[in-house]
Amino acid sequence: MPHMPAFYMPIGGKVFVVLEIKVGPGERVDPIADTIGIEVTEEDSIHNPYPPAIRRAGPHSQLNCFNLNGGGQWEKKVEPCNADSIWLPLDAGETPKTANLNNPSPVVYRAKVLWDTTQVPLGHNARHKLHATINADPATNQLTFQRYDVTTDWQPPYSAGPAVKRVEVKNLVIRDSIGNAGNPDYIKFDPESDDQELREPKITFNITDEGDPHAYEWWVYLRDTSAEDWTVRGYVEISGSTDGPEAVTATWNGLGPDGLPAEKGAYTFDIYVRESDGETPCGDIWLKYP
Repeated sequence: MPHMPAFYMPIGGKVFVVLEIKVGPGERVDPIADTIGIEVTEEDSIHNPYPPAIRRAGPHSQLNCFNLNGGGQWEKKVEPCNADSIWLPLDAGETPKTANLNNPSPVVYRAKVLWDTTQVPLGHNARHKLHATINADPATNQLTFQRYDVTTDWQPPYSAGPAVKRVEVKNLVIRDSIGNAGNPDYIKFDPESDDQELREPKITFNITDEGDPHAYEWWVYLRDTSAEDWTVRGYVEISGSTDGPEAVTATWNGLGPDGLPAEKGAYTFDIYVRESDGETPCGDIWLKYP
């Protein structure tokens, strides 16, 4: 019978979706099944236009469609009952639909596809379900099998999965940003104040990434609230880095890009965070801009 190994929530970044098909002794995959597709569907209401009372399937994407009549996409488990067994390509002419008639043990096949949760189906954090479609029919999500009887030949087909798997995507997010004015919109600055919080304003925020955390670089871009220049870098920037998700405090020394004290006033801010796996960028996010 087919089986999708369980995912552990939360997930993020790039993950493999693995489909396994277990054909028991004296069994075969129902000959009417030619393909099995793996689809991901959003279950939250973020991009679902229907109210809960008539909720239909949300945005979805097909990750891959595997051919059951060919062996090129599949591997076979060498020791079916050993969790640590290696997997090898199928023998010439073998497919997942090959009848298991002369083997006292089950035969286990697998195929896998990479799911980039930052892009598919819409590249945002939400709850999703993974489910199968047989022969590209959205209404058919169960693979069927047949047992062989020496007196009556192949028996009527029976359904055996794969079960729907539900996961929650939790990629990089900037949360709880706040400046010395007590809001996420702007800070107050006064270079002559007796209050250090006004002379050297602080902006705090949390970098969260529960699914697939790495290292991060961050930038806070400041500009006067009355400025007409709303380019990315704005008036002045503060930057830093962290080895993992954590609370960040960005302190402005009150100096402008020319190294001289800035003018008293209110300054709005944007935050940009870039995620890297070693030397390879693997994600980024803006708070407010663009």
